[in-house]
Amino acid sequence: MWSVRTPIKVGSDGRVPIGTQRLRIQKPPATKAVLCLRPSGHHSILTAAPAPKQKPVLRFTNRPQ
Repeated sequence: MWSVRTPIKVGSDGRVPIGTQRLRIQKPPATKAVLCLRPSGHHSILTAAPAPKQKPVLRFTNRPQ
């Protein structure tokens, strides 16, 4: 699925910025992640940018299941 990807860094409190909020994710402080903004307005956080032969590791999404 198409998305705008932005590299982000996990803060010292274990949180990442998503819009006006800061949400806690399961990654150590000061590590990198990728914030994906989808055309529907939903956000997702991946541990790394998607690779062609590897499934992405999802850490957060506000997309309904």
